[in-house]
Amino acid sequence: MNADKVKRYWNFLSHFNRSLEDKKNVFIISHMRSRSTLLSHVLASHQQICGHRELHSSYTKKIHLFKTRASLYRENDSFESADYLLDKLLHGRLIIDERIFKTLPSYIFLLRQPEQTMVSMIKMHLSDKNSLDTVKKLEDYYVERTEYMVDSWHKFEGDKIYISSEKLANNTQETLSDITTFLGLTQPLSENYDTYKDTGKGGIGDPSSNITTGKIIKPKPLSEESKALLQRLDMQRIEDAYLKALDSLS
Repeated sequence: MNADKVKRYWNFLSHFNRSLEDKKNVFIISHMRSRSTLLSHVLASHQQICGHRELHSSYTKKIHLFKTRASLYRENDSFESADYLLDKLLHGRLIIDERIFKTLPSYIFLLRQPEQTMVSMIKMHLSDKNSLDTVKKLEDYYVERTEYMVDSWHKFEGDKIYISSEKLANNTQETLSDITTFLGLTQPLSENYDTYKDTGKGGIGDPSSNITTGKIIKPKPLSEESKALLQRLDMQRIEDAYLKALDSLS
């Protein structure tokens, strides 16, 4: 265990009673390149919510809840005032078992339209020095992930809300108002958000420069060059998966 983890757990344990105060978990259930990092930063900038990054944790045992609290306790100011502890789950290997929670979590299901999503995923894939010949696995990921979202929507018993990624970007105030009401926050969410020392770093969330601006940037139309990247994918299959998910979630 590295020094940072030792310090984190020591601080957590030294304030154990305070760190175990009742706080509810809220999860963003989504897929890669859905603007989930943007949404988590907006949420974490509210005094009642702690957690801006992807923790890469399942929630199937009590120890997972302990580790999440220890990880977020480093953000001491926001942890103190928070009613919610936030994480996002974007991969099938990360599982939630609601039986471990004292209070059922709340869920924000975030879905982005296929064309913009797949272009963004392919560009990130290529920036990691992967071959264009291997982009087919991104198609499988998106289809499988949307299927998981539909299954989870019907399976989870906690409160749920569906958010359109496009509406978050283009009709921001209305979308944030919906989330504010859903979570019962005392003050409205703002489209201007805080950034952190790990904002924009890979493995934490969105590695693009846009996330470091601290404000929601309106999306630009795809260029023909970007659209050409989609030719290696079965876009009809992807579109069908999206529409099936949209029908279930909205």
